[in-house]
Amino acid sequence: DFQIRLKVICARQLTGSNIKPVVKVKAGKNQAKITRIRKGSAPIWNELLMFNFNESLKELYDYVFEFALNNSRKLRSDALIGSFKLDVGTIYDQPGHAFVRKWLLLTDPDDASNSPKGYLKITVCVLGAGDQPPDESAGKDDDNDDVEGNLLTPAGASLRAATFTLRVYGAEDLPQMDSGSLKSMKQRIGLGEEGDITKTLVDPFLSFIFAGKKRKTQIIKETNQPEWNEELNLPLKFPSMCDSIKLTIKDWDRIGSDDPIGTVIIPLSRISSTGEEANGAGFPPTFGPSFVNFYGSPREFSKLGDSLDDLNIGKASRAMVELVTTMDEEGAEPAPPSQPINDDQIALVKVTFCFIITTKKATAISYVFILVVGFESANMIRKPLERIEFEVSIGNYGNKFDTEVGAASSTTEPGNPVFDDLAFILRSIIPYYLGVNYHYMAWTSKKPILMVTSQWEDISFRLYAMNLILRTCERMEGQINHLNELVKVEADEIEIASEIVSILDIKKLPDPRGRTASNQLDRRIHRQRLQTFVAICEEAKDLRQNCTDAQEAISAINDFLERLKLVSYEPQNSLPDVVVWMISDNKRIAYARIPAYEILYSPEKPEFCGRYCAKPCTITLKYPTANAKSKKHYKVPAQLRIIAWLGRAADQDSFEFHSRGQISVYADTVIQQHTLNPVWDQTLMIDIQFYGDLEHLQRNCPDVLCEVFDKDDLGSLEFMGRTSGKPLLQFDPEEDETPRLQWLNIRKANQAGGNILAAFELILKSDKREMPIPPPLKPDIHVPMVPCGIRPVLQRTAIEFLVWGVRDMQSFQLLSVDSPSVLIQIGEVEIRTKIIKSLKKNPNFAEPIYYLEANLPVDDLYFPPIVIRVKDNRKFGRRPTVGQHIITNSISYRIKPPPEESQSDEGYVLLKILGGIFVVTSISEDDEATPLLKFHEYTKVQYTSADAAITILDSDDDTMSDVTLSGDESEEEEEKEEKSFRIREDEIDWWSKFYASIGESGMAGNYVESGLDLIKVNIKTVLIKFFYFCSKCTTKGHRSIAYNLNYVSVYTNELEKQENFKHFGDFIQTFRLFRGKGVLEDEEPDFAGQFKGTFRIYTLPEDKREPNPPKFFQNVPPTDVVEVKVRIYVIRAFELAPQDSNGLADPYLKIKVGKKRIVDRDNYIPNSLSPTFGRMFELELKLPMEKDLHVEVFDWDLIGTDDKIGETVIDLENRYLSKFKAWCALPETYCISGPCPWRDQMRPKEWLEHKCRQEKWDEPVWNSNTCVMVGGNTYKLDDYEKDKVKEDCFIRSVNFKILIFCLKKACEHWGDADERLALYILRTFPHVSEHVETRPLFYDALPNIEQGRLQLWVDMFPKEYGDPGLPYNIEPRKPSKYFLRMIVWNCSEIPMMDVSMLGDKMSDIYFKGWISGLEHKRQKTDVHYRSLDGTGNFNWRFVFPFDYLPQERMVHVSKKEHLWSLDKTVTKFPPVLNIQVWDNDLFGPNEYISEIILPITNMPKCCKFQRFCTLENVPDMQGNCKMEMLNLFDQNTPLKGWWPLYKVVDGVREQAGKLEMSVEIVSEEEEVEKPAGQGRDEPNMNPKLEKPNRPATSFAWFSSPFKSLRYIIWRKYKWIILGVLGVLVLAAFIVLFIYSFP
Repeated sequence: DFQIRLKVICARQLTGSNIKPVVKVKAGKNQAKITRIRKGSAPIWNELLMFNFNESLKELYDYVFEFALNNSRKLRSDALIGSFKLDVGTIYDQPGHAFVRKWLLLTDPDDASNSPKGYLKITVCVLGAGDQPPDESAGKDDDNDDVEGNLLTPAGASLRAATFTLRVYGAEDLPQMDSGSLKSMKQRIGLGEEGDITKTLVDPFLSFIFAGKKRKTQIIKETNQPEWNEELNLPLKFPSMCDSIKLTIKDWDRIGSDDPIGTVIIPLSRISSTGEEANGAGFPPTFGPSFVNFYGSPREFSKLGDSLDDLNIGKASRAMVELVTTMDEEGAEPAPPSQPINDDQIALVKVTFCFIITTKKATAISYVFILVVGFESANMIRKPLERIEFEVSIGNYGNKFDTEVGAASSTTEPGNPVFDDLAFILRSIIPYYLGVNYHYMAWTSKKPILMVTSQWEDISFRLYAMNLILRTCERMEGQINHLNELVKVEADEIEIASEIVSILDIKKLPDPRGRTASNQLDRRIHRQRLQTFVAICEEAKDLRQNCTDAQEAISAINDFLERLKLVSYEPQNSLPDVVVWMISDNKRIAYARIPAYEILYSPEKPEFCGRYCAKPCTITLKYPTANAKSKKHYKVPAQLRIIAWLGRAADQDSFEFHSRGQISVYADTVIQQHTLNPVWDQTLMIDIQFYGDLEHLQRNCPDVLCEVFDKDDLGSLEFMGRTSGKPLLQFDPEEDETPRLQWLNIRKANQAGGNILAAFELILKSDKREMPIPPPLKPDIHVPMVPCGIRPVLQRTAIEFLVWGVRDMQSFQLLSVDSPSVLIQIGEVEIRTKIIKSLKKNPNFAEPIYYLEANLPVDDLYFPPIVIRVKDNRKFGRRPTVGQHIITNSISYRIKPPPEESQSDEGYVLLKILGGIFVVTSISEDDEATPLLKFHEYTKVQYTSADAAITILDSDDDTMSDVTLSGDESEEEEEKEEKSFRIREDEIDWWSKFYASIGESGMAGNYVESGLDLIKVNIKTVLIKFFYFCSKCTTKGHRSIAYNLNYVSVYTNELEKQENFKHFGDFIQTFRLFRGKGVLEDEEPDFAGQFKGTFRIYTLPEDKREPNPPKFFQNVPPTDVVEVKVRIYVIRAFELAPQDSNGLADPYLKIKVGKKRIVDRDNYIPNSLSPTFGRMFELELKLPMEKDLHVEVFDWDLIGTDDKIGETVIDLENRYLSKFKAWCALPETYCISGPCPWRDQMRPKEWLEHKCRQEKWDEPVWNSNTCVMVGGNTYKLDDYEKDKVKEDCFIRSVNFKILIFCLKKACEHWGDADERLALYILRTFPHVSEHVETRPLFYDALPNIEQGRLQLWVDMFPKEYGDPGLPYNIEPRKPSKYFLRMIVWNCSEIPMMDVSMLGDKMSDIYFKGWISGLEHKRQKTDVHYRSLDGTGNFNWRFVFPFDYLPQERMVHVSKKEHLWSLDKTVTKFPPVLNIQVWDNDLFGPNEYISEIILPITNMPKCCKFQRFCTLENVPDMQGNCKMEMLNLFDQNTPLKGWWPLYKVVDGVREQAGKLEMSVEIVSEEEEVEKPAGQGRDEPNMNPKLEKPNRPATSFAWFSSPFKSLRYIIWRKYKWIILGVLGVLVLAAFIVLFIYSFP
């Protein structure tokens, strides 16, 4: 087993504009996973994908990972952005078997140029046994990463060598960085030069960093105006995935590290283009020559160090740079890292930009700009500082502390802020009045105006174009919002169309050509923008002409807006920002930055002006801090109302500033104690003195700012957030418009802080206008309320509360919560529940229903939140709040008034019973095919449900052919048919049904063929439709019929998350309680417990004399403790996280409910990440105290503690109380036997009666057992069982006899008809069907990361309804012991393999046999020696014991993988019988002759006669076979006959002999009853084997020498021997005669 972990980190440089990229990863053969959809060309995912493989390393090596990055906006055919392929072997060969934080270069396979389409960053590792995942922390990105070295490129990708040339000309206005003590001392003693030494207290150099590579200029000592005039050359591969160029100016130090002066990041994507954004020509990165601005901490030097040195990584300055990209030719010499710039280039830049402006005077090239800032007000000054003044600067101009800059009116006159004295008076009058916490500058009618003169190069053409695009985007956003409102209120189509046309009006861009400071990048950006504008205009024109749907137009306009925003960025904005500083006692306190382009004036067109140019704007100052978590981020040091203008000196007359008066005043609301949902109902009225033009105020009225504070017991205030809103201006006496309340979002820095419902209006006091009547005062506190007409319209509203109880209450102040009560607040009304006396004995409330009437808003927008507060009632009257929950959206709880109950007058419909004879009517014959069976319109069919007999009776109409079809068969054939099915039915269990439900037919066995899925089908309907379908079929005997299968619903996630069940919150819901706030600003409050309950809100008649509608909560069950018996069926787990060093785990189960535990450690599953548990656990619990069921999966360890893999938690209480009756799931059919019998406590008929009592209906009225009236509705059995055979369901070919047999077998499992009908009726009510849910496993140490998934279901049985039925048997299937007996009788036509020493061809034949997977238990016969004609006689029995699982049809082989393995590993093999013929050799290896391989479950039938035994009797390579295929397990008698033997020569089968054998399979019981020994050993029976009658020539010569002489030599050479002997005797006689002759 291997696991491949892939982390998709991010992407860069993706081609295309306005894209939504998503990564799809294909792994191996059929595994594929996708990431979430992101937006933009540089998305970030950080998503972990895991792939599990059960393959050998050799197979895994060849698997390929394909990364496809698609644009989800486009159609699938055009969605691919780029792809990358990587084989697993490459990953495995890396150190640690991993690529860590590598970049993939993406290409498009259909692109002939194979150019890069972007870059994808990943981490991927292959984990095997004992492998550890890589440590990513060591490879995280930093500024010095060698990004180019981390790039993986596909073959053929065109990455060209290129060089970045950065020309660094010089810098201006560098701040002091070193101490001048030594130089001052030298001046005093006359050794140093006279003059300002601060200009020499810096030793600058510039560093250039890209893709982890670094270049730097030379160090120029003791100058703040350095001129480097140096080229820095940096080689790279282009296009590069690195998206930023980093420039840093540093001060060289002799001792210690160099100090940063300024840092700037130039995005590469902003200074280059791929050409695909607007179908234009792309260009490589280019920049300048242009100034680059650096921003940072204040410029003032401090000997003690700068605490703000990390702010923007440096101080303010600017430098002149130019970037050029050159493509390197092959073989060209690389450029040196650094070299001087050409003199001509330096002169050109100096003339063009008047570079190094030392005298600060205007020249012919630089222009004089004037910055004018008028202060209307300064308020919200937090601290009572002294001598406050405000400074305005642009660049270094206006800096009052810089001696180089000439004097300028850049600061206001110092003054002290004023406090609101009215607060002291109001505190004494109004209780809980806080007063004002801020100060303000008392400028009244005398407003300070500051003017700063500066000199800059003219880059206005760049800023004009940017302002035009930004104003266009701003206008389009406002118009889109208005258009959405028109569509929402269903306005007139003409009005909507005119609004769409107005949105599509786009202005012309300014042309940079001919401008002095324009460069190549300016012209290319202009061309890119122009192409984007042209493309948008063309699409807008087409949209105006062809669009007919407003939503389609809005979507297209939003797309235009996104594209315009992409081209609005200006990378060469060298005009510094305007900075406003608040200074106190010559110390900088707070600041605000205003981009210069936002206040820039253009004399050419108003659209080119900045959005705040000569317009009042409110700016909020902030404290300078580098700490991201500092509270200074949300504290407001001051707020300014200013009018700013920036333009050329020649255009100064176009700006006018009139004196305007004080408009910033304050008022406070009354304190609302101990609540998170205060209701002030208060009007704040303030008198304002305004000096100046009312038209100006009407055009540019400032926002009203609201701040919310929390006052603690000590009287201190803690800031909670602020919001702002636009006031309604009431200046015209003839207009009388009422402000509308609206929810304003409260923000604390970047965090949400709630909402406030408020409205604001500014009323002009005038003699011509009568002031509105003051609103009435609130009693007791005497503050004005919100006046009628503004306050929401109220109506009589009923609120029903179902306060069920509290759960899992956490300790508060070191004490447990024992006696809780609940306080529920809605607006100004509240209810208090009674106290739970003992939380441990019963955490439910004795009286759960509460009813309340209140006047609440009609409009849902103004409906107050619902606050649930749990209090603990402790000694001495203490009632602390221990947890609370706020429901901000109550729309889901608002319902229409419940209707009054009415009795149904529906009469009872009598069902006409036809008995055993029924009529088949309306059978159409539209099909032109010749029918097999023809029915008359009134053909009668008689059937008997107890057997399979079907008879079509004679028709009374002689015009039709009489057809009679009977299901009767001979007893012998019927018995044979039943026997063929009996084994299949024995193979069926619950697992068969489960596997059939998930589509794993190979594991389901014969479940579908068994007919058990037809148990829901009415036989009568089946037969009618069977005959009808057969009548449409031209093939006799067989027809494909569809059956409505009765399967288990296997959900892919939790049961409660199914759409129909909605977390089982129909009766009560679970609300998480929290208390307090987090320690950190962004930390979630502490969990305090759970509240169980729900609400219903509905309107009441305004006239109280009218009767109220009936209450919603009725027939509520008691809140007493309920005792239940719980059965947990755990099926299996998969994709578990590995825990052991071998990459696997040994999982087992733990069940935990409260203090009860069940540890199933003994039944652990060894070496598995997908274990099949098949365990049922039973517990007796008390609800609601023991409601949370924890199912945990642990890893078994021999030594040490077991590791927890994960757990899932099930809320049993919600399931118990739900209307869906999630106690025990309802099956499709009522069965009393079979693998899935009825297991509930009461039968369906009893549950139906219980349902009627629960709903207060009349008792069910039965008319026979097939018709009943329930709740005024009539239900008939035929209505549910007549349409269960459908052609659009599961299709299988069926023989009519098999159909009848299946129906007959199904009838054996049916329950009574009335019980079946009752179950059908119960299923029409909300219910949970028979199911298996899949629940994710989580582990606390790795929150929100799945550790695997677990399949299970839970049954609950309340004890009050009696004992449940027997539980289902879901134990894992265990293989049964079987024995394959094979007797080798004879063989013939075996090829001759040997030649005797006398020249005879022969073979010493013997047979080998084994079952696949059990090769180590192979057996062989004795040897038939010296077969001279290929014939062999054996009479030898093979007996192969094996473990076989019939449902899977697999042989299970258990053995230890290694000697040191603790457990055996089960391997599964298909049951295959292997038989081979061999030639025995005394010297040398035995020789293979031929073989036959027989799959036991699908083997060809044998041939009875030897002469008909050919290769056609066994399946060929294509599966063709003339013999019938059969399953040996289905045979009740041994198969005996002849099978062909074959061998493969050059890929072709050749017959090489014939084998006569008999083969059978017996069970373990049959083996005991009818034993048989191996070979001819005892017990030699069943049948008894005699010794084979072999020829006398069959023997081994080395063991029988005399037989060898007789049968080998004598038989063949006896006459020669006799002749030789005769000659020898005659010769001896002659010799003796001669010897004895005288």
